[in-house]
Amino acid sequence: MKIMTTGVVFAALTAATAALAQPATSPFVSGANGNSCIWAYQVDHTTVAPDTKSIVFHLRSGQDIVNTLPAACNGLALHGFSYVSRSDSVCAGQGIRVIETGQVCMLGKFSPPVQSHSGAPMHT
Repeated sequence: MKIMTTGVVFAALTAATAALAQPATSPFVSGANGNSCIWAYQVDHTTVAPDTKSIVFHLRSGQDIVNTLPAACNGLALHGFSYVSRSDSVCAGQGIRVIETGQVCMLGKFSPPVQSHSGAPMHT
């Protein structure tokens, strides 16, 4: 019985370690209330569209995911934004804060990922 218990614990630890060691194949994760989310650790940088209605999340994998905001967010393209995540993900419906003004804007839905066409990262 002792050997079987040890074997089960070893198998569980091995499976958990393997799951942590392998990167997620999809940038998406399920969020609360069915919201679409992406893994925060996969985000390399972001670019805000000039019309301030969308944000491109450039991932470490070379993919881009566009988040379409429900409404334009004044000052977003000029000042940038910050966010606080209480989990490992960034989700639709989550608030972001414009750095200079403090205005809070909500993230919208995330588009399916596309391969980035840019060469070098563009930080804004």
